[in-house]
Amino acid sequence: MIFNDLFIFEMANNHQGSINHGKRIIDKMSELTRKYNLNSAVKLQFRHYDTFIHPDMINDKDNPKVKRFLSTRLSDDEHEELCKYIRSKGMYVMVTPFDELSVELTRKCDVDILKVGSPSLFDFKLLEKISAEYKPLIFSSGGCDLDHIDKIYNFFKHRNNEFALMHCVSIYPTPPDQLNLNTITTFKRRYPDITIGFSTHEEPSNCDAIKIAYSLGARIYEKHIGVETEEIKLNKYSTNPVQTENWIKSLLITKESIGESRIISETEKNDLNLLYRGIYINKEFKEGEEIKESDVYFAFPKHKDGVLTGDINFPIIASKNYKENDHIHFIEIPKQRKDKAKDILISYNHKVKGLLNESSIKLPLGVKMELSHHYGREYIFNNGCFIATIFNNDEYSKKVIVLLPNQSHPEHYHKKKDETFIIMKGELIVNLSSHLKILKEGDILRIPRLTKHSFETNNGCIFEEISTTHFDDDSFYTNREISSIERSKRKTKLINWVITN
Repeated sequence: MIFNDLFIFEMANNHQGSINHGKRIIDKMSELTRKYNLNSAVKLQFRHYDTFIHPDMINDKDNPKVKRFLSTRLSDDEHEELCKYIRSKGMYVMVTPFDELSVELTRKCDVDILKVGSPSLFDFKLLEKISAEYKPLIFSSGGCDLDHIDKIYNFFKHRNNEFALMHCVSIYPTPPDQLNLNTITTFKRRYPDITIGFSTHEEPSNCDAIKIAYSLGARIYEKHIGVETEEIKLNKYSTNPVQTENWIKSLLITKESIGESRIISETEKNDLNLLYRGIYINKEFKEGEEIKESDVYFAFPKHKDGVLTGDINFPIIASKNYKENDHIHFIEIPKQRKDKAKDILISYNHKVKGLLNESSIKLPLGVKMELSHHYGREYIFNNGCFIATIFNNDEYSKKVIVLLPNQSHPEHYHKKKDETFIIMKGELIVNLSSHLKILKEGDILRIPRLTKHSFETNNGCIFEEISTTHFDDDSFYTNREISSIERSKRKTKLINWVITN
């Protein structure tokens, strides 16, 4: 995806109206792109000044923006040349057009990504023009409240545009106490189906803001950049190449440190293994004798061939002769084996609760819960699901169903029940009468009576089942082996997450 981990080098007017200086900036950004293997874009700003500026204001010396725009003006041909040069250096061409004629110029320049700047967020004539290009687009949010951002989000959503949203504070430079970086968290929750980024205007040496932004979920990073010369000085919010590189390195180190998931390395395991307590015998035992918990003690460190204090349920039968202070050998087994299948279900419950918590989905207290395990309890991680019946009467039923990653539910149908699936979290693959349906968050699928269906997920899924009244005897499996098993044997009931059968 073009937006994921996209570095945007905002040149703006820092080319100073010189195409050669613009190319100098592009060269420096290209060097950084190659050095750090970045997915990057150089962004320009297009304005058709003959019509963009009111004719009575063209000579307004009191407006610094007018003076700045006109003093750094490039021709259409020069813009086109810069765009070609950016592309030749292996970076995307990105442009913020501020008027309709500039949008047309982006087409001529074959721009890859369009940007809606904060000053254009209320300019719906321009937004219509930009939307009609059907290019990947990004819009900033400077000076814009949530109500209006909702409006812009839905504007592009209804037009099927591919777009992303940038947290932006339009203060140049932005002091730390006004960065409001937690807005990224708000955006991630409010607009979960699009990429969120951070358009930064803080003081150039500040590399802390981008670290925080990434940790909060920003995946597009925009920075004003430039190159100083003896004649050209940068503004207070644009970074020179050295500062830009420090900014990039700060983000990449943060990304590496955060990682993508919880991974426990062998080094970590080995280091912790040196700190664990083990189980030791407090008197002599002969092979075949019973060892009770009162016959052992726990002490640091654990023997390399020993077991952890929670690994064994006593009593156990000694498999060899033991001397006082010997460690319990790892091959020892309990006198009475634990119910391994029950342990599997307990572990499964923990993971289901974890997925619900991670998804911020809370089940009402006291709801009916059950685990489906059509091929046996020990195989529930492969085949089965968790079901919470929220409500069921003689008119309708509502359930919340959870599948863990790589879990599937076998083909079946209902004679009485007409049901609808609504995806709350994750992705569900449904085989509906031999037609494959891939459902994502917010998708709805109706399954009429007598329709054979099965479902599975690769990364985990939580969905609602809204149906007519549920009957326990109304699930018919096409697999004869399952059909032959009593319902009570393929279902485990839970009360407040505690296994009851």
